[in-house]
Amino acid sequence: MKTLKFFSLMMALLIASFSCSDNGTNGDLDINDLEGTWDLVEYKFISQADANKVEDLLSQFTMNMKIDKDGNFTTTVTAQGQTFTQSGKMSTNGDNISSGDPDVTVKREGNKLIFEDTSEQHDFGSGSEAATLRTVFQKR
Repeated sequence: MKTLKFFSLMMALLIASFSCSDNGTNGDLDINDLEGTWDLVEYKFISQADANKVEDLLSQFTMNMKIDKDGNFTTTVTAQGQTFTQSGKMSTNGDNISSGDPDVTVKREGNKLIFEDTSEQHDFGSGSEAATLRTVFQKR
């Protein structure tokens, strides 16, 4: 049962991570700029009440994302010997990356895509509280 809950959480987080809109400031960004394979390098919850409360979950799974020249993406998550995939589409407009969730922002900084979801809840050990999920991918 614990494994099933973990996988359900991972899929929910995966979907949340890629329903995104961007307020980045990197100049004109073309969807071709995102083409390639991106590896997860950071995945952590940060308490919105106390930024010193952080839970880093990166060591519990692997994730990568492949984006084609048209913005179609497939993410692959492997956790506890199970592999899951999720597909979708990103688009760009000027310096914005978007697909619709107002709670998630995406910034491109060099060879990294940084997703921050401010609508999360997480238990840091004393009950569920408002948290930001920070997910960072690095381009190969």
